[in-house]
Amino acid sequence: MDEKDLFNRDAMYWREVNFSLPSDKVQLDLIDSIDIDGKTIQTIECSLLPFEAHVVEYELEDGGAFTKNEVKAWPFILISDLDFYNDVNNPEDERKSKLLSMPHSNVQAITIKDKSGNVVLKKERA
Repeated sequence: MDEKDLFNRDAMYWREVNFSLPSDKVQLDLIDSIDIDGKTIQTIECSLLPFEAHVVEYELEDGGAFTKNEVKAWPFILISDLDFYNDVNNPEDERKSKLLSMPHSNVQAITIKDKSGNVVLKKERA
C-alpha cells in the first residue's frame, strides 16, 4: 500500500472542494488527456458537483483490515452545456445527458474560481 496514494484518494482530504460546490467556474487538471467533442484535452473548464464516494476495505499484511471513505468520481457539466443543463424547461433526460463524470484517479488538481475569475481554492494531489 502506497501511503501517498491512500491519502490522495481519501474523501477527507478532498472535502474542502465539496464545501465550495457547486461552482460554475472550475478547472479540472487531468493526469491523462481525454477526448471531448473530438478534441484531446488535459484541462476541463466546467461546473463541478460534489464528488461521488465509496467505501473501500484494505487488508493489512499482518492480518486484520480497515475501511476508508474514498473519492470515486467527480460529476461535472461542460461550460458549453451549462445553460442547457440549468434550463428546467428542457426535458430532464436530455439535461441529465449533459452530466459527465471524471474518475478521481485521473484528476491531478481542482481549481475553483469566483465570478471574476479569481482563484478561491486550488486543491491538488500531494
